[in-house]
Amino acid sequence: MQFEGDKDFPLPAEQVWPKISDARFLVDSLKNLEQVLLREPDVAEWRVKPAASFISGTMDTRLEITERKPPDEMTVVLASKGIGSSSTTVVNLKLLSHETGSRIHWQAEITQMTGLLKMIPKGLIQATARKVIEDVWAGVEERLKSE
Repeated sequence: MQFEGDKDFPLPAEQVWPKISDARFLVDSLKNLEQVLLREPDVAEWRVKPAASFISGTMDTRLEITERKPPDEMTVVLASKGIGSSSTTVVNLKLLSHETGSRIHWQAEITQMTGLLKMIPKGLIQATARKVIEDVWAGVEERLKSE
């Protein structure tokens, strides 16, 4: 499954890049986390109650920035594990100057789903993923504005 989109920010790219390319900033932008387990520049881990009603319990998620090409490209791998399921998603980000601010063009691909997630209809997973993506970008935007 693949997702793609653009997110615009009113700040110039040179102000957005140092933040967006730091795993600590990204995890601090997330809402409704139960616990942050690890918080480093390249890696963050946290526990969260999934936004999806079809997943019970909590999920442990690891975000790892696997490649940076300053000042405008990076690759992130998200690995989540819960009771009876896991998933891996690879996200590529490209930061561009845009009008009076900047734009991030992103592409995400769910490269692995195991266990119970494999039984969930594709449409339901896509709808849930879109909601999570919107929430993540809203948190990033809010955090950028506050700093």
